[in-house]
Amino acid sequence: MTRRYEQPKKKNFIWGIGLILVIGGGLYLFLFSGFFNIGFILVENNSFYSETDIIEKTKVQYGTNQFKVKLSEVRDNLLNDPYIKGVTIDRKLPDKLVIQIVERKESACIEFMGKWLIIDEEGYALRIADTLPEYSILDGFTIIDFTVGDKIQVKEEDELYPVLKVIQGMNKNNLFFKNVGIKGQEMVLYISDNLTCKGEVDVLLESMDALRDILYDLHKRGVKRGTIHIRGNGYYSYSPLE
Repeated sequence: MTRRYEQPKKKNFIWGIGLILVIGGGLYLFLFSGFFNIGFILVENNSFYSETDIIEKTKVQYGTNQFKVKLSEVRDNLLNDPYIKGVTIDRKLPDKLVIQIVERKESACIEFMGKWLIIDEEGYALRIADTLPEYSILDGFTIIDFTVGDKIQVKEEDELYPVLKVIQGMNKNNLFFKNVGIKGQEMVLYISDNLTCKGEVDVLLESMDALRDILYDLHKRGVKRGTIHIRGNGYYSYSPLE
């Protein structure tokens, strides 16, 4: 007498595959359902552009499913703008995108062919202005080439780096220099048309924090003209006629 043996393992395997397909299909339908459609886009840390401007630049449409949005493409869309330095994007399920912006800020300008090239504190070209803006003028630089959104190229490349470091120190300490330039080994900062600050490049760069206190002290004393010589280690001298 011959017995037939059933194959429970094979049947269980088929049932298992079927169950996985059903669960997977249900999960797919759920993830791509309207429950995860984007209803809110929050923009943080923006100042130059409005929230509406940033959202338009993302090219993301309200009502789009979260999982159909490629965050890398959204990031690239934003980084194509010269004023946007960095972007962080997070999905907040079920229906929210949070975009954090790091902006480039207009900080200085260089004369170029009768106009003014506006740059940030790292030397990135932001825009061309027809009239002189209220930013620090970088003196003595010849622009070789530039592309908006990229670092500028100047003939005096070795001098540009320390000048930009001064602009960064100026922004950090909430100062304003009308003009910034280098003559030989000496950096010259024009606080106003009649008040200048001079010092060796390295010494002045190391004294940016102290310079804020020096200028405040002179302001309290009513000093509006003359020359400040930075000596380093917090020391300085002042000459009313120079």
